[in-house]
Amino acid sequence: MGRSFDVSVVIPVYGAFSQTEMLKYVLAQWKSQTIKPEIVLSEQTPGNGKWKGIAAAVNANYIHSSPTRSSLTFHYNIGRVRNLGIHLAHGRLIYCTDADVMPLNNDFLEQLCKRYRPYHVYYRPFIYRILKKTIPALLSSKCKALRSGYRGRFCYAAYKHGEISPVPEVRRTWFGWPWVCRMDEYNAEKDRNFSLNSIYQPAVHWGGTFIAKDALAKIGGFSEVYHGWGCEDNDLHFKLASLYQMEPIGKHLKGVSMIHFEHPRYHVKTLYNANAICYSGRLRRGVLHMIQTDIKSFAQVL
Repeated sequence: MGRSFDVSVVIPVYGAFSQTEMLKYVLAQWKSQTIKPEIVLSEQTPGNGKWKGIAAAVNANYIHSSPTRSSLTFHYNIGRVRNLGIHLAHGRLIYCTDADVMPLNNDFLEQLCKRYRPYHVYYRPFIYRILKKTIPALLSSKCKALRSGYRGRFCYAAYKHGEISPVPEVRRTWFGWPWVCRMDEYNAEKDRNFSLNSIYQPAVHWGGTFIAKDALAKIGGFSEVYHGWGCEDNDLHFKLASLYQMEPIGKHLKGVSMIHFEHPRYHVKTLYNANAICYSGRLRRGVLHMIQTDIKSFAQVL
């Protein structure tokens, strides 16, 4: 029997992700929460798993799966890697996140648990996007009590001496919920690792989702038709919205936020486009068909 946890944090790691120090820092931030969660690291990479040792160092539950392969290309099933983590989790409540995102507040999970009500889903927390040029200073600081040194909302941030603050050369225009941020002026040559493919970015973590584990099972978890990057979280939220009350974390819990480590895209746009076509097709068939299809694959994932 595993330990009994109120909350499990499920973190998928797959594909070309190679940021060892970042992953260690992210796991340490989750371990420092006031409500101690079970951490589940679900890895999908070729071989026997490169992150098993890091998971063991923080007493995280760990599972490894292999991508499928055709010719010289690996295909990473972004729904399955998440479903494997969900199946492994012991928590009554699940927080689904990503390996490059961590909580700014050490009471992030506590605040979510206080707000939690049955038949509700809490998703899309506000995020600060840390530009790559200041990430090394953050990772080397071992700071577990980050704070914002600036009053008011901002999206792109720099780190210095335990504080995050707006990047001065970036002007921001907000477009209401979900606080899409338009970059009015930014010279990409100043930071070649700036991750924007366009000048519009959401200031929320799109895939961050807090939900009861049994509610995930009722809608078949994440669909396993998507590969590489994109649409798996939109698909999940669309299914959940057919049965549950959806509450945006960033809109209703303004005191809690996440940090996203900005990085170059690991996946080419053609993968996202293929996922978008697949998502459109699923929407045309309707939410009932989506759920029924995914329940079958979710039950067979192990």
